[in-house]
Amino acid sequence: MAHTILVIPCYNEASRLDIPTIERFVMSNTQVNLLFVNDGSNDNTFTVLKTLEQNHPDRVTVLDLPHNMGKHQAVRQGMLMALNQAEYVGYWDADLSTPLNEVSQFSDEFSRFPSLQIVMGSRVKIMGRHIERKRTRHYIGRVFATFVSILLKTPFYDTQCGAKLFKVTDTLSDILQNPFKTSWIFDVELLQRFMAHPNITSQSDVSELIHEIALNHWVDVPGSKLKLRDFVFAAKDLIKIYWLKS
Repeated sequence: MAHTILVIPCYNEASRLDIPTIERFVMSNTQVNLLFVNDGSNDNTFTVLKTLEQNHPDRVTVLDLPHNMGKHQAVRQGMLMALNQAEYVGYWDADLSTPLNEVSQFSDEFSRFPSLQIVMGSRVKIMGRHIERKRTRHYIGRVFATFVSILLKTPFYDTQCGAKLFKVTDTLSDILQNPFKTSWIFDVELLQRFMAHPNITSQSDVSELIHEIALNHWVDVPGSKLKLRDFVFAAKDLIKIYWLKS
């Protein structure tokens, strides 16, 4: 059984996958395996990933989805596959806006706080941290994060950062069984499901079970499929979660 498996969803990422960096990581970090989910790409992403898997069969696995399901379902399918294979599973953005070596910070947080079940990366631009994010997206993101905190009644700073790690538990397995009803902000829905699970009995439980950590390094990589207009869809998804929660 692996210590950690990171699920990396990929849709038409052939030109953006940093294979040399990925290979250096898998050769130097023996505790973390990578599970790439090819989300019905129509470029040669699958070929690139299969070559990577063939070169590192003990460290890299490729799950090929027959058609594009969206990042939310690609992540879910990958995590379901990884649940019985590792102590910790998480997901990471394919563009490596969060460098893979940041995962050691997440593992350290679990070691320091044994009761933790979720560790989330946060893009906090403070002295000593290298965070490059477009100003417009930063301010829209802060407004969105405020609404999420109000909705979930929890002071989350950055639910939308694409770097999260989870301890494999029955609770995690339960909340992944059903497809997400939202797509743009499935991260928020996942957290809402976790907090509403019968095993989570109080708000104090939440603060002991979920930690956010400030990333050392995050860069807004060119070529992102996220557009400013997508925040409108995100707002609609937030309303949907409100009704699901009610």
